Amino acid sequence: IEVLVLNPGYTSHGASAVLAEDLDVEMFDAAHHTQSRGPFLCCQQVLREMRERGSGSILFTSVPASLGGQAKGLPNSVSKAGQRGLAQVLAAE
Repeated sequence: IEVLVLNPGYTSHGASAVLAEDLDVEMFDAAHHTQSRGPFLCCQQVLREMRERGSGSILFTSVPASLGGQAKGLPNSVSKAGQRGLAQVLAAE
């Protein structure tokens, strides 16, 4: 694999648009597994070969709203921050 493109998204169809204290932990976990853990697992599958070959690209895409915390958007805000952290770590490595 030369290029891995990821645009992992999570939607609760509006059910997670609640205040933080009212958010169901299962929705929080689902967003994390989809948008942070999922990309981590995908990257693990291609990184060793890319490093051995000395080339390759991993691209994460998303919407502009994912760049910061949004009111009543805790699942996406937190999991997209995790995704950005993953991208930063991989770039540094």
